[in-house]
Amino acid sequence: QFGGVDYITKPFQVEEVLARTETHLALRRLQERQEKINQRMQRELTLAGAVQSSFLPSQMPEVEGWQFLASLQSARETSGDFYDVIQLPNGRLGLLIADVVDKGVPAALLMALSWSLVWNYAIQYPDSPQTVFAEVNRRLLMHLGGSQFFTCFYGVLNPENGTLVYTNAGQPPPFHLKQGKKHFDTLGRTGPPLGVLEEGQWDQVEVALQAGETLILYTDGVTDACNARGELYGVKRLRDLVERKGSESAQALHDALLADIDNFVAGELQYDDTALVIAQRK
Repeated sequence: QFGGVDYITKPFQVEEVLARTETHLALRRLQERQEKINQRMQRELTLAGAVQSSFLPSQMPEVEGWQFLASLQSARETSGDFYDVIQLPNGRLGLLIADVVDKGVPAALLMALSWSLVWNYAIQYPDSPQTVFAEVNRRLLMHLGGSQFFTCFYGVLNPENGTLVYTNAGQPPPFHLKQGKKHFDTLGRTGPPLGVLEEGQWDQVEVALQAGETLILYTDGVTDACNARGELYGVKRLRDLVERKGSESAQALHDALLADIDNFVAGELQYDDTALVIAQRK
């Protein structure tokens, strides 16, 4: 109650007092050392988070007739989710969202490797998401031997005609909101996560986004957001919100989704990152 951690009964011996004192001085030195280690680790995590953030685009590309929005909310100092809108050599855009296995520093390191691999092969094979995934998978297995993996959606968008050629390696199926319709299509999985199977294969699928249509990419941190009662935000709640707000602008839809998640979790600490990318054809 008063902060004491030890006591000596009378009559006491000088040797015992000295021994007890030395013990507590040693414990204090260990405590101070641990505090310094913790402070150093916190500084390193903060720096790692800043470096990791530099991988993400500082702003979305401005393309006539389109609007792109994205956000990432990390559950820790570092994140396992990432996204990008890659400007490809042929004038097309690579829409990317991904989620690596694990949390904390291991996830941050895998995120950096995964992002660099996808970006590199996206530039090399600007017309073939299927080939991008095959090459990324090969390199991950070469370096990590199947011990770590990540899920990823990657699509090549032609802004001129709205066609999107995509592959989906285990990511939650994005929503394709069609013009004048309350309901929407989902862009399902076309293959396994990357870094798992040597013989993994990924199909390519082509869809078209017409004027007024919207594409919503998200990681499972959205549907796995949890409130104080242990309830998950869930796919149904997400679908209901998209159906209500789907006809609004990309900015309004983006803000409404983040606000609804915040209201649902009501300040509860989250254990998974949340990434969101919205592409809307005007």
